[in-house]
Amino acid sequence: TRARNTDPASPSGSYSGYATAEILKHAGEHPALYRLVISGGGGAGPRAQLFATLRAAVAEIFTDAAKQAKRTPKVSMDATSAAYTGALLAITEAWLDGAITGTPNEVAALFMRGQMEGLRWALGFPADALPYKPPKSRSHG
Repeated sequence: TRARNTDPASPSGSYSGYATAEILKHAGEHPALYRLVISGGGGAGPRAQLFATLRAAVAEIFTDAAKQAKRTPKVSMDATSAAYTGALLAITEAWLDGAITGTPNEVAALFMRGQMEGLRWALGFPADALPYKPPKSRSHG
């Protein structure tokens, strides 16, 4: 199932990090699998497939957001989606290893706060666009 890019309960025109929290929730439910695939310990193929799948989903979400807002990205979507995906998987790995603590929503909020300014710029949005609104509290591990 494709992750949604926004929390259904979040205000329109904002970004909640909902999909990020959902990915973290899934990783928390299957930590050994995510550690194995992210690290490449399960082989180059599964790692490449994970990165490619996430990059494609991220590129689709970001492309749709830029088109809907009639914005021209300043950075290629390949570069933006690769950077975001790499950062997401790095923070996921750090969270699974205990270097970062918190619920999936808390870690998603930490991640998104660190990503939003760069994403706004890369996607061609003004500084006040795409306000970050953390996802509504849910019972994530």
